[in-house]
Amino acid sequence: PATKSPTTSLLEPPRAAGSLGPTIRAARGLGVAAAMSTEQIPVWLDCDPGHDDAFAILLAAHHPRIKLLGISTVFGNASLERTTHNAASVLTALGRHEDVPLYAGLGKALERPALHAPTDIHGDSGLDGTDLLPAPACAPR
Repeated sequence: PATKSPTTSLLEPPRAAGSLGPTIRAARGLGVAAAMSTEQIPVWLDCDPGHDDAFAILLAAHHPRIKLLGISTVFGNASLERTTHNAASVLTALGRHEDVPLYAGLGKALERPALHAPTDIHGDSGLDGTDLLPAPACAPR
């Protein structure tokens, strides 16, 4: 069983016999070494832009260590048409609509029916409550 000692950081996973704690801490160390590098990390975002993925696009588009290769959208937080529109609007707002390719992906769940209606979480548009985004200046390829 996992136990916490008074000296264990709350940010570290609980330690147990045979736990992955040392592996996770070693991986964190590799992350620190990678953070000192100036080389960009190539990233492709496959997402269903609602509020959460709009923020992920913002972060990936502006992070100096990330080279955003492109975005593909899927059904999830809203219909495929809406998630693609949302991604295009965010790219337009960030001025990245010309250099970051956008592709529309699958418009339905692959293996099983969706567990909820897409409008249940982020509203009809996938970004309900957000009205500051411009009209998209790009279309999916």
